[in-house]
Amino acid sequence: MTPVSIQEAFARLEYHRDKRRPPDERRRGQFRVGWEDATKRGEVYADGTLKQLTWRNLGYRLGQHFGDQSPEQIDRAFDLLAQLYDPQAVPSPEQYVSAFRKLRNVSDTQIQLLRLHYHAPERTITATQMAHAVGYSHYSIANSQYGRLGRLVGEQLKFNPTKEWLGALVTFEKRQGEWHWIMRSQVAEALERLRWVEGPTILLPEEIEVATTPLVEGAACRVTVNVYERNPEARRRCIEAHGANCVICGFSFSRAYGEVAAGYIHVHHLRPLSDIGGEYIVDPVEDLRPVCPNCHAVLHRRIPAFSIEEVQTFLGGRVVRAIAPNKPLPHPGGADAS
Repeated sequence: MTPVSIQEAFARLEYHRDKRRPPDERRRGQFRVGWEDATKRGEVYADGTLKQLTWRNLGYRLGQHFGDQSPEQIDRAFDLLAQLYDPQAVPSPEQYVSAFRKLRNVSDTQIQLLRLHYHAPERTITATQMAHAVGYSHYSIANSQYGRLGRLVGEQLKFNPTKEWLGALVTFEKRQGEWHWIMRSQVAEALERLRWVEGPTILLPEEIEVATTPLVEGAACRVTVNVYERNPEARRRCIEAHGANCVICGFSFSRAYGEVAAGYIHVHHLRPLSDIGGEYIVDPVEDLRPVCPNCHAVLHRRIPAFSIEEVQTFLGGRVVRAIAPNKPLPHPGGADAS
C-alpha cells in the first residue's frame, strides 16, 4: 500500500454524494472503524449506505480493497486522504490537460522537473532529491522552480488547496523529518494524455510547444527550441564555428538530401539548464553544438542530458549513412562544414 496506490484507489471510487466533513481526530477514528469493519469484524455495508461518502464508509471501502493493515498504515492512509480533502474539488485530468496546454511561460527546466517527478519511485520525491537530479546546488532552487510551475497551473485552474502553490500539482507527506511530494494522480494522467512522459514517446523540451498547441487543419506546424538555441544569430555563429554536420555521428543533411537541406541542423546547448541564470548571455561558440535530430533525442533521454562524449560512445565507433566515405567520426569539439 503506497501513497500512489491509495490515491488511485480513491480516484476510482463511485458514489453519489461526498458527505465528509473536514478531517480531524474524530474522523480519523471513524475512518479506522470503517477499515476494521471490513477487515476484522466482517461487517457488510449496504450499497445504499456506500452511495454516500463518509469517512467511515471510505475506510470500509479501502479496507475491502487493501485488506488488513496495521493501525499505523491506516493512519498514514487517512493523513494522505486528509491532505487530498478540500471543499474545492481537485480538478479532473481533462482540466489539467487544458491547463497545461494553455501555459505560455513554462520553462524547459520546469518540464524536466515534471518528468523527473513522474518517473520517480511511486511518483514521490523530495526537494533535495529533485535538486540533485537536475544539478542544482540547493533544494530551495528546485522548490522555487517547481512552485512557480504549480502557481501557473493553479492560476489556470483557480485551484490552490494549500498555502503553497505547489499543492496544485502534489500532495505532501512528512517522513523522517523531510517533506515528500506525491504527484497528484490527476496530474500524472494528464501528463500521459499529453504524451509528455512514458516510454519512447517522451517529448524533448523543444517539442512541448507543438504538443500543447491545438491541431488546426491546414495550420503550419513549428517546432521551437530553447531560447538560446532559437536565436538566429546564435545558430549562425555556432554553425560558422563548428560546421553543419552533427558533432556526434557526422550526419550531413546536405549530403543526404541535397541543396534543399544545406545548412540545416539542430543546435544543442552544452550547459545544464539549471546552471543558467537570468543574467546569462549565451556564447554560441563555447555553449552550442550542431547535432542531428536523432542524436539530439538521445542526448535528452536522461535528465540531466547525456554529454556529447557519452552519446558518441553509444555509437561504438559506428558512423551513419549520408556522410563522406571513409570519413572518421568528428572530434567532440567540432565538425567540418558541409
